[in-house]
Amino acid sequence: MKTKHSQNITALFHNMLDAILNGEASFGELELAGKYQYKQCEFTLHQLYKCFAGLDMELATLSYTELRKALFHSPVNEEMKKRGGEIVIKENMGKVDESVYCLQFFNPLN
Repeated sequence: MKTKHSQNITALFHNMLDAILNGEASFGELELAGKYQYKQCEFTLHQLYKCFAGLDMELATLSYTELRKALFHSPVNEEMKKRGGEIVIKENMGKVDESVYCLQFFNPLN
């Protein structure tokens, strides 16, 4: 289900994946890491909120809870999979607000 802010959220994740693929060191306030064919960006939802609010004026008007809800109702993972990316739970802490997530790209050709 798309939300009002899905397009903005998806666009930022596309930009994040572009930064990963271009070998950049960071995306907004998030560090990018990985070697060889494994490239990724790790984040908590609070870090993602802070990053996205700093990059998008419309998303900056949302509270943390509103952004989290919009994120969970957006088609972002489907969009990332079209480009070889995927958002996964890297460290499950038992609560969504405490868990660590990862946008990763795997290129088996590298």
